[in-house]
Amino acid sequence: MARFASAQQVASRFVEEVAERRAEPMSVRLRLYRSVSVPELEDILCTGAIVGGQNRFNTWDTRPFVFFADELTDHLIAQGEASYRQAYFASMRHELYDQIDRLASRIERLADLALAELDYAGARYDPEAAELFRHGIGSGHFRRAARRARSSVAIAASKEVARLNVHNEQLWADHSRLVETLVPRIEQLKAGWRFTSAVLVTKPVGGGIRYPGELGICGLPGHSREYAFQPGQIGAADIERIILFKNHREIASIEDPTCALGLSRAFPCRR
Repeated sequence: MARFASAQQVASRFVEEVAERRAEPMSVRLRLYRSVSVPELEDILCTGAIVGGQNRFNTWDTRPFVFFADELTDHLIAQGEASYRQAYFASMRHELYDQIDRLASRIERLADLALAELDYAGARYDPEAAELFRHGIGSGHFRRAARRARSSVAIAASKEVARLNVHNEQLWADHSRLVETLVPRIEQLKAGWRFTSAVLVTKPVGGGIRYPGELGICGLPGHSREYAFQPGQIGAADIERIILFKNHREIASIEDPTCALGLSRAFPCRR
């Protein structure tokens, strides 16, 4: 069964989160934790950057951040152990994922063009829907605004956004099927891995966004707080220690993060 929601579902959830979430800048530097799959760990150690999946596998949470917790819990460990999460990150090396990224960039550029033309024409539109539009969602609202403003460029751009979004949803459906086929393969591979997940322990870091209270549960189940960073904002140089797990059980703690790379090599580094 496909694990990706329709554009309408994503739109409604995105709007709900914008309305409901409260966030604040981190006020102090903290030692933080992130549970990662083996493919993600190897990617981090190869590239030096922690970029995560940018929440693309969470249909109920569209925030494009990398999330950390301020405590190590069973819920956090389970995230890195999940075979579906491991399969998803492995799929990011597939050509299909590159196609999705390229198409997303085209949609964003066209939406920005339409919005710029609407602003130039003094057209009225719902500003809260603009970010959704940049993701290909809700183009009809902006096409109507373009028609009222008689902006041929904005009309054409919004129509193209709608057309490309149909292709985008098909690519995501194909990607979902790809991930489903990778899950049993990942489960076979895990039997031979020396470890099946890892928890990154950072040095005290700052500069992120803190989601307090019950709102933090969406990103990191079981946590009352979560800390969001832009992809790549926290890197391998910020890792103080890596805790290795085999089937949810801690087996080692490594002070030199680069040592973990030689223990597995289950996947090639992402270029």
